[in-house]
Amino acid sequence: MAITLTSDAIITAADAEALLSWEPGPELTLAINSVSARFLKFTGRQRITSGALVQTEALPPAQVPTVYLRAAPVDTGETFTVEVYQDGASVETLTDSDYDLEDVGGRLFLNGHNSTGNRSTRRLVISYTGGWSTVPGDVVESAVHYMRLNRRRRDGMVGASSVSSDSTATATVSNIGNIPPEVADVWQAYKVY
Repeated sequence: MAITLTSDAIITAADAEALLSWEPGPELTLAINSVSARFLKFTGRQRITSGALVQTEALPPAQVPTVYLRAAPVDTGETFTVEVYQDGASVETLTDSDYDLEDVGGRLFLNGHNSTGNRSTRRLVISYTGGWSTVPGDVVESAVHYMRLNRRRRDGMVGASSVSSDSTATATVSNIGNIPPEVADVWQAYKVY
């Protein structure tokens, strides 16, 4: 089975090889894919790196007219559209005067569109290009730390060990699913809501 590196990796394979001293191959690819997916899930983002069109759907906010985009920063040099849909059909395309965009933080502030009729049948679809052209260093560093820790956990070097009473069997238990607090602290700053 061929394992393909994700097109939205948190770290390049070459950088991971150099920083982790791992051989290129399926194990490295799986580790990069895994940490990239965990970052996206933890932060609520849709993209890490830029270059692809993203669509974020949201219900129109009832009180606070702010929509958090799932791929920040937003590339303002590319197409950016905000459409209002009613019962599955586009009924309005907002213009620049209808919103303010905080491109770095990925927040869209709606001007006068905070009460858009029946919220259960209306939604916003925002189409844009977003993500980092260069992943921030602290994100890469935390990803490398997490990959290194998961490898050590897998190899039985980290976790709780128990030895049978006759010393014939050893078992090591560790919870690979938990994101270490030092990694979560870094990733917390990049969450989108």
